[in-house]
Amino acid sequence: MAEFNEKGEHIPDNTPVEIPVGFGVPEDLTSIIKRLVRVESQRAANEGEETFEESDDFDIEDEVDPVSNYAMTRMQEERRDEAKHIKDEENSVPDQKAAAADPDYQAFLAWKQAQAAQKISSETSAQAGTQ
Repeated sequence: MAEFNEKGEHIPDNTPVEIPVGFGVPEDLTSIIKRLVRVESQRAANEGEETFEESDDFDIEDEVDPVSNYAMTRMQEERRDEAKHIKDEENSVPDQKAAAADPDYQAFLAWKQAQAAQKISSETSAQAGTQ
């Protein structure tokens, strides 16, 4: 128990205090967390669970875009309708003999067909790239 003198001052105990065996600086919070994560990672690896790298990897290799048969049919219908529309425009020329004689009109038709073919081929290659 603490001892006090006549003035009320504390009189310290002169008994020497020995530091316990094995006493050291307490482990800081950062090293505790590192140690616990390391131990848990080793336990998970031994049990065959996924690693931190695997759980953070959101890239899916060989991913197939989920496209239903209905969507494919619709895209094919759109291409068919577009090709039909181009043919209808070519056939809607009032006087085909006069149009055939006009080189500017022929160049325009060739350009328009090339644009349609390029659009269809780019859509097809884009579809092939996503599959």
